[in-house]
Formats: sequence, structure tokens, C-alpha cells
Amino acid sequence: MTRQPQSRSGKVAQLSAELRGQNRTYREIAERIRREHRVNTRVAFRMAHGLTQAQVAERWNVQWPDAEAPKTDKQISYWEAWPAPSGRAPSPETLNRLAFLYRCNAGELLDGDDYSHLDPATSTTLGPENREEPTPTTDTTVDPPTTVTGTIPPPEAQPDPAATAGHLVVPAAAVVATGERAGIGGGILGLSARQRDVVIDLILTWVPHMDRRTVIQLFGWGTAAVAPLLVSSLDPDEQARLAAAIRTPRRVDATVIGHMEQVLRDCARKDDAVGPQAVLDLVLAQRSMTENMLTQCPLALQPRLLSLYADQSRLAGWLYCNMNDFASAAFYYEHARRTAHEARNTALVAQVLGQMSSLATWQGQPRIGIDHAVAAQHWAQRTDDRLLRAIVADTAARAYARDGQETACLTELDNARTLIATGTGQPSLLPYYDEGVHSSKRGDCLLQLHRPNDASQATETSLATLDPSYVRVVAFTIVDLGHARLECGDLEHAAATLEQAADLALQNRSPRLTGEITTLRARMQPWHNRPAVLQLDQRLQAYQLV
Repeated sequence: MTRQPQSRSGKVAQLSAELRGQNRTYREIAERIRREHRVNTRVAFRMAHGLTQAQVAERWNVQWPDAEAPKTDKQISYWEAWPAPSGRAPSPETLNRLAFLYRCNAGELLDGDDYSHLDPATSTTLGPENREEPTPTTDTTVDPPTTVTGTIPPPEAQPDPAATAGHLVVPAAAVVATGERAGIGGGILGLSARQRDVVIDLILTWVPHMDRRTVIQLFGWGTAAVAPLLVSSLDPDEQARLAAAIRTPRRVDATVIGHMEQVLRDCARKDDAVGPQAVLDLVLAQRSMTENMLTQCPLALQPRLLSLYADQSRLAGWLYCNMNDFASAAFYYEHARRTAHEARNTALVAQVLGQMSSLATWQGQPRIGIDHAVAAQHWAQRTDDRLLRAIVADTAARAYARDGQETACLTELDNARTLIATGTGQPSLLPYYDEGVHSSKRGDCLLQLHRPNDASQATETSLATLDPSYVRVVAFTIVDLGHARLECGDLEHAAATLEQAADLALQNRSPRLTGEITTLRARMQPWHNRPAVLQLDQRLQAYQLV
């Protein structure tokens, strides 16, 4: 049986992941961390997001770059230590920006006392019997009111009345009223794509004579203001063509869509290498642009642009999954599934359903994972893409393994191996899927089936052939190898293996990967005084992974 992590950071990471998987808000998670671990709210909100001080500084520098004075983990530490003598008081601007990063109210970061109950109006008009409390399915953490003019001011800036005259101001409460969770990662455009979808629906109920296209254009989502962020890999002519299409959606053509498809592939590749935090805002911004383009896209190109829109939602779901935000992942996966069906893109439908299966299995719901995997196989069988069919067979195998169905699992693994060996037909959506990736999935399945020797052999085979540039796949495979070696009683090699995974976690900061490293280390706690584990702990502490 897996032991609970003994370090505070390990316990907090596991608690945060569990509560987020239960659809709890960051506010609820932070409050529980604050109470149970006796930390202030600035520390608690950071821990609720599974971030180190260095990662907060990194996100700050991405959101508000300052080449002359970039933020460091030491500055985050100073703000968290305040009001102790070793700390420094955060300014209102600092609190606003931290609140943006943590998806909370800036006032919540001050640890002040709440005396609002002494207001007679509060006690008479909103008594305890009428007061609504946050529930696990209602996230009251939203971005501040946003002035919609096509560009979003930084959180601390006040909108210029002259500049905003005649424009629509969206109240934050509008998002709350829907009961939708906001999710994390609004970033570049101020509102997350999910929040934006909710706000559009609300405006259409307030102003029924408007249509969706008018609302999108009014908000300016998908304007050329963020185009440079999305086209850095394109040459100047390609950038100009894409920017023109963003400004004027009727100028969308096959070349423009091809450029945006390439940008999405680049985002996916960067995620594999360095983690979801690096590309999430970019993918959500690109997705907003695509939606804007759909309003005036030529009829002949709509299926392709819809497919791109669905694929952007699919990748957003995958990024959220690797950030342990499973509720947001499910939201985007479902949008991707519906949109892929609308585009009649059978292969993409199968791929999305496969990832929905993996999400359910990862959350401890393997039978739901089996349901999605069977549906994915149904659609994959209608394509000539043998690699796609291999992928969904492996996905089904993992769900069967988690459910203890060994025969079904091994059958699907063998089917996948045969399909990879004879992989011909249409170009695959995932051309990198090969015997090395399959062996990694096989090792994971065998580990779940309590066959550690076989799992060790499969993962070692995988690591001998995997492309090292796919950092996350390699890292997860190494973690599986560590589990297998530990179950075989080889503590020293298991600890050394986990050190290798920790090295890769410096490159790819996926919270899901970090959580797996913490889990494996927790299993070694009975031998915490052994030299191999002590050496491992030194590295994990140096990397701020425990």
C-alpha cells in the first residue's frame, strides 16, 4: 500500500490534487491548507496551485516581463514572509498581480480579519439561512472586471474612461452567476476561454437581439493584438498573412489555416519538452482567434477550421490535465468532442475520446475510462489510420489494467503492437507513436497488474528507444521503472531511477509529473535513512520537489 508523503510539501501536493479532482475551488483548497499547515494565505494559495516560489516568479515574468528587473523566488519569499521582520510588505500592485496568478481576490492575500458580519445590513438582509456558501461545483474565483476594448490592461491598471466610452464592461459576477468553474490560466486575454464562453452566453440572454458573432467582434477576442505571440515560428510573409486574416476573418484561406495548424503543433511540441505552463495561455489565445475566424470563414473551409478549433480545445484539455486541473480538462475535452463531430472529423473524434478515457482512468474511474475507450475504438475503426487504432487500443488496455481485467488488458496491448508493426494507411495524427511509446504504456499496464518484473523489462525496452526530446513521456516511463524496481525489492536502483526523473522534472514542470515523483518517493519512506534515499532527498530538495 502506498504511504502518505511525510514532507509537508508532499502532503500538500497530494491534498491539492485530490481536492482539485473533487472540483474544489482554489479558495477552498487554500483555506484548508492554511488551517491544517498553519501558513499564511499567500503561501496557501501558491501551494493550492502546486507551485514553488521559483515557478511563481517565472509566471510573473512571462505575464509582466521586465528585462531590467525580473522577479525572483527570493522576492516571492519576502512577500510570503511578511509581516515577519524578514519579510517585505507587498504593494497593492503586487497583491493584484499575485491574485491574478492565484485566481483569487487580492484582499484574501492579506490575512486580515473579516468584520463584515457587524454591518447591520449584512445581518438583516442576508442572514445565515439565505447566505450562499461556495460548493465544490461552484468556483467563485474569477478574474477582476474586465473592460472589453480588444486589449486587456494589467490587473493593477485602472481603465481610462475616455478610452472605454461606448464599450462594454463585463462584471466579474457574471461569470459566477453561471455556476461554471473558471479554471486556471486566463493569461494573455484576461479571461480564460472558458470564462469567455460563459460571458458570451450571458450577454446573449441579456441582449437577445445580438448574435454570437457580434458579441465576439465587440469583445475583440481574436484580434491581431496577440498575433505576434502566436506566429513567432513563421516567416514575415506568413505572419503578415495570418495577422490580416485575424483582423478580417473573411480573408481566411487554406494557407492561413495551415499556418495556425503549424503553430498548434509547435505548442504541443513545446509542451512535451518543457511543460503545460509554457503554452497554455498561447493555446487559449489561438483558440479564441480561431473562433473569431469561424464567423466569416468560407463555407468550403469550415470543416478544416472547425477541426482546428476542436484540436485546440483537445490540446487545452491535455494541458489542464497535466496541471492536475481535471475539471477544466473535462470541459475542453467535451468541447473538442462536440466540435470534432460537427466537423465530421472521425479520426479526431477517436483521439479526443481516447484522451477522455485516459483522464477518467487517471482520476480513478477506470470503468468510465473503458466506456470512452470503447467509443474511441468504434470511431478509430472507421479510419485507415493504424497508428491511431494502436493508440486507442493502448488507452483501452490501461483502463482495463486499472480495473484489474488482465486478459482484456493484454489482448489490447497485443493488438496495439500488431497495429504499430503494420502501421500503414493514412498519415497519423500522432506520427511519433511507435514501439518505444507502446512499450512505455505496456510497462504502466503491467505495473498496475502487479507484474513488476515484466513491467521493468517493458519500461527498460521503452527507454532504450524513446526519443529523448519527448521529455514528459521519458520522465513518466522512468517513474514507472522506479515503481517496478521498488516492488522488486531493489531500493538502490529505484532511488537512482527517481533521481533521473527529477532531473527531467527541471525541464518539464508538469504538476502531474511532479506529483508522480512525490508519490514514488513516499513509498520509500520506510527506508528514509538509507544512503540511496538520503542522496535522493538531497536532489529533490535542491530541485524544490519536496
